[in-house]
Amino acid sequence: MALACLILQEPAQANPCKTAAIHVAWETKTPLHILNAISKVESAFNPYAFNTEGTPRRFNIKSQAAIYLRRMIEEKRSVDVGCMQMNIRWHLQRFERPEDMLDPLANMRAAQLYLNELRRQCGDWECAAGAFHNMRDPAANRRYRCKLASELNPQGNYHYCN
Repeated sequence: MALACLILQEPAQANPCKTAAIHVAWETKTPLHILNAISKVESAFNPYAFNTEGTPRRFNIKSQAAIYLRRMIEEKRSVDVGCMQMNIRWHLQRFERPEDMLDPLANMRAAQLYLNELRRQCGDWECAAGAFHNMRDPAANRRYRCKLASELNPQGNYHYCN
């Protein structure tokens, strides 16, 4: 439960991903540090971040990000989108419109629903956080949990990371 005892060390300071995490954590009782750890690792808290088949791309303007997103959908590319890097292939149905993936609150809410599904499958928030990136590969799950934990507490020593 190492992730469970980590705390948010930075204020939201109007960062849209951090603000969305606070809202969703409050609405759903999802641990805030879990949402923030995933958002930090996945997008560096950038609501217009993409990962297209392993290649990261970041935009500063929503309209540019929306144009890119539409193009990736048309090209049927595998792309992770937004604060929580929700993949269009696996999670687009969680959004009313594709552009909603770029909305930090909608992205965070969709990710929380997915995390909650994972938590029901594997039993706790730490396991769900590890499975967020890759549910089927236990080694990848462990590496991802270690990455999440080390992002929020670089001095931490986690038994599952050795």
